Amino acid sequence: MRPVLLGFLLLAACSRDSDVTAFQAAFRIISPSPDGVANEARPLVRWTQVPGSFSYRVRVYADATRATLLEQEEVRAEEARLTGPLADGRSVYVEVQSVPSGLRTGLRRFRILLLPESFPALELVRDDAARSQGGYKLFNLLDIKTPPGEDKVPAMVLVNRAGEVVWWYVHPGKGILTDPRVLPGDTLTFIVRDNVDPKNTTSVGYEITWDGTVVWRSRPGALLHHELAPGPDSMRLYMVYLSETVGGVSYESDGLELVDPATNQVLWTWSVLDHFRPQDFQVPEIDHEGLSHLGVDWSHANAAVWDPARSLIWVSIRHFDRIVGVDYPSGEIRVTLGKGGLGPPDAMSHQHAPEVEEDGSILFWDNGNTHVPPVSRVKMFSFDESSAAFAPVFEWEDDPPFFDFALGDADRLPNGDILATAGVSGRVIEIDLEGRIVWELRMDVSRHWIYRTQQVPDALIPSSVLPFAD
Repeated sequence: MRPVLLGFLLLAACSRDSDVTAFQAAFRIISPSPDGVANEARPLVRWTQVPGSFSYRVRVYADATRATLLEQEEVRAEEARLTGPLADGRSVYVEVQSVPSGLRTGLRRFRILLLPESFPALELVRDDAARSQGGYKLFNLLDIKTPPGEDKVPAMVLVNRAGEVVWWYVHPGKGILTDPRVLPGDTLTFIVRDNVDPKNTTSVGYEITWDGTVVWRSRPGALLHHELAPGPDSMRLYMVYLSETVGGVSYESDGLELVDPATNQVLWTWSVLDHFRPQDFQVPEIDHEGLSHLGVDWSHANAAVWDPARSLIWVSIRHFDRIVGVDYPSGEIRVTLGKGGLGPPDAMSHQHAPEVEEDGSILFWDNGNTHVPPVSRVKMFSFDESSAAFAPVFEWEDDPPFFDFALGDADRLPNGDILATAGVSGRVIEIDLEGRIVWELRMDVSRHWIYRTQQVPDALIPSSVLPFAD
């Protein structure tokens, strides 16, 4: 007896009302997701299997009344590519029927949102729905591999749990977009750098509304990089490129500015060069030109985080393998974590994106450039400033291990998990505290990398942004 026929007979033998109800409850459309988005004109519809089915009828309707049938086909699989193509922005309804049982999935509404051709392909490779956070995530598309002089596209995207892009923004002009984040009050901030012309590098911070209206722009001449965030006393905190010539060599370094966002008046500044000298810190990257074209790539600070509980601004100095706590407002370095400070010398290696947790511990992405062999990890540790105590809290290393020489991010999620970004590998990963990957999205990295990813609460997303606001 053929297996499919046997399955049908088993279904018939178990056709009591309760059994049919159980099959009906399990028979559902998997994608497009309940959030209702497809980023292709000919989207793939997938559904769960019904035991004993010979085939499935896939019907696409123009509305919920099923009055207008757009297309129908019968397949012997658990997925079907719609023949379409469906128009950009159009909403449709899809339903799948099992043959011969007649069970139906019910209608699934979704909207077609076609992405710009320059955008990379995204693939959801894991989602443990019982353990993962779900919700929406915002990250940049770092157009790193487009050659200088060509059309670098500065962009960011908002994805849902299924890895579908539900909203995106492309900034006018050329360049790369970094550090996107959503602020309370229906605005977003980010930095766009254009360094095609070494003699005219620009690196500008922006705040926009979700419809793209610019409501703030950083002051002229400031070369922002890596960080644009809320600071103390409702000020805006960001990093800027600085430089100094020592012994005939120009060194690219980093500074901080706190500005009044209403007036762009600079109210406080700080510089790496006021506390560390090039002759004392010769780093391996000294042979490379810095991204600002102001000198060789020396300190390469990559994060500044306001810690109100301690009145510190934490500065991650990548090439020094340390995170320093800058006292506000004095500007003195009060705490050093990593090389030259608390913890072992190899506590961090070319790290990125430190985050201060509610209990005061520090979470960050450790790139691992100087480790032997080089391995990238997520790390979290606690410390006590007065006693100089330092203790590991959490560490995650993938199996098998991998190495991302640049970029990276690690954020704590509301459910306690950690959202990690392996930017060069094009992976956004949710890890539980037992070290299990419970959600993962992968991106084609032939053109783009990712810098940082932010979990965005539904309350910060205007209803007009989501697919079915109409």
